Amino acid sequence: MGFGILYLERAFEMRKEKLFLSMGDNPVELSDIRKIESVLAFTFPDEFKSLYLDCNGGAPSRECWNEDIDYEPILVESFKPIEAGSRMLDGDTSHLVGFVLSMQEKKVVPSHILPFAVDEANNFICFEKNSGKVLYFAVDVFRPDVEMAVNHLAAQKILSESFKEFSESLCLGEEEDDEED
Repeated sequence: MGFGILYLERAFEMRKEKLFLSMGDNPVELSDIRKIESVLAFTFPDEFKSLYLDCNGGAPSRECWNEDIDYEPILVESFKPIEAGSRMLDGDTSHLVGFVLSMQEKKVVPSHILPFAVDEANNFICFEKNSGKVLYFAVDVFRPDVEMAVNHLAAQKILSESFKEFSESLCLGEEEDDEED
């Protein structure tokens, strides 16, 4: 069996394993998540809550989203950790609430977009509040000569219909294939 086939088999097996985040922040409790949901006026999907109760932000064990043949693969670098307690609203953008509120206040994202992770180019992986869909939000495509609303629409791409679907679609990062055909 060739290296390519073994790699694909292992990648398929990894997709069945539970997503894990490493190098995250201090553990959080469900009550912390509920406070954040109240601040953001959004109820996180159960799968998202479960992930954050196990590992509070960090680098994903499977980082590559490659579900659209007409779109470049997206390498998710990190999920924003949840800061609990008094620091939740301190404006620190290294954690989820501070990041979301800062990006909304600066009009980088519209109020119905909640970024929870970043890719290797610091573009955002987000929830769309009304539908719960997971979106890609490319902050590096903004054009100063068009209206902000047009920029916001152009920056969005639906990745998955739900967080569960998104997390299950993540796979290992693409490796260079050294074999020549």
